[in-house]
Amino acid sequence: TYLDRVDRLTHAEMVVFEDRGRLQRRLFDRMEATPEPGTPDEYLDRIDAALHTAVEPLLDADRPATMYSGGVDSTLLHSYLTDAGIPALTFVLDTPEYHGETEYARSGARALGVEIEPVPLTEADYIAHLEASIDAIGMPPVHDVMPMFHQTYRTTPYRTYAVAEAADAVFGYNQRAMKLASYVRFRPLPRLLRLVGGAGRSDLTRRLALLGSLAERLRHPPDHPDGLMAAFMTYGDTEAIRRLAPPSVVSDILATPNAYVEDRIDLERPPSMLHRNLEARRWAAIFGDQALLDRHMAAAEGKHATLPFFRRGVIEAAATVPVTERYIRGLRGKWLLKDLLARRVPSYPIDRRKLATALPFARYVADGPLSSVWDRYEIPDIFDPETRRRISQAGTAATWNAITHAIWDERVVRNAGYVPAPHRLEVTSGSV
Repeated sequence: TYLDRVDRLTHAEMVVFEDRGRLQRRLFDRMEATPEPGTPDEYLDRIDAALHTAVEPLLDADRPATMYSGGVDSTLLHSYLTDAGIPALTFVLDTPEYHGETEYARSGARALGVEIEPVPLTEADYIAHLEASIDAIGMPPVHDVMPMFHQTYRTTPYRTYAVAEAADAVFGYNQRAMKLASYVRFRPLPRLLRLVGGAGRSDLTRRLALLGSLAERLRHPPDHPDGLMAAFMTYGDTEAIRRLAPPSVVSDILATPNAYVEDRIDLERPPSMLHRNLEARRWAAIFGDQALLDRHMAAAEGKHATLPFFRRGVIEAAATVPVTERYIRGLRGKWLLKDLLARRVPSYPIDRRKLATALPFARYVADGPLSSVWDRYEIPDIFDPETRRRISQAGTAATWNAITHAIWDERVVRNAGYVPAPHRLEVTSGSV
């Protein structure tokens, strides 16, 4: 965990208490990931059946609701729940840049034939919400929308929340850029793209630079320090980790997820570097347990969050699709969920572009609710002066990590009066 001398069981692990107080940890299960080649319709049938089974407990749950953004994932999830009259909760934030997300949710709800139930939130309260979410779970949240999840769990009258957040971990997301990058990964094309992309500031040159960077990383296997997994495990800033930590730490960061996954599932060994990287990245995300913080936040309020896309049956159904077809087909990423949604909700525009249900974080840091955060908290002292300067002035992933670490360090780690959330949630085998 985040704390020294505080550990927890990993996936499929048990502890055996032996004589004289000794403990032995062992794995008791492995996941099945046996590809079963078939037609696209057969693949959709498998995913459909698994999702039907995954949502069944929600139909009998105590006051259930869906966390609804209007995207493919939450719309597909809610399509299994509309007949039961389960409400669709949507954040309605007064941030101007977020209004498009709200309209997107309303449009998706119309395709389902339902109306959203708005959860009103104000930008001015964001830092208070962030502090409250860290107090509740006792650790830093992963992304900037999590405080809004926590406020929804805290303020709405429901008891069980269906969350679609983990679908990307299982089925991937829009992989078009990665597929294109795989075509131009041979030297000197990646370097040329990065040089051309760095010569301007337009959206086109930014995309060319990104394509060149992806192409360069796709030249390497998943466990290479310059590869795609390294970027994933270090929030895209591998160089910052190298400046902060010795090479052995960087090697551990990269080696641990691969070893962890291989202990729990026999992976396919696809021939292409693109599919090897996609497979490694997705399973690292699955076993990274995105459900953990959602469950903690809900449990802190005496409630329950469930992620149907993370149910074992759904993951194993996805794994029956060969890896060369699972994440991308042609240039279409997440095609399995998109095509299944098109089958279930024909009026939904599956290929329209959606934002990432994210806040305008850079603006929040520059002149919004987080602009005064470094007046209230100290930038972690692990950073060199140049990195500290960039963190204080920019709105990057490193800035988010530094802000949440600083708040967590002061309010939880060094706060002698910190009291963990008092609620306890008992879950029996086979429940949601």
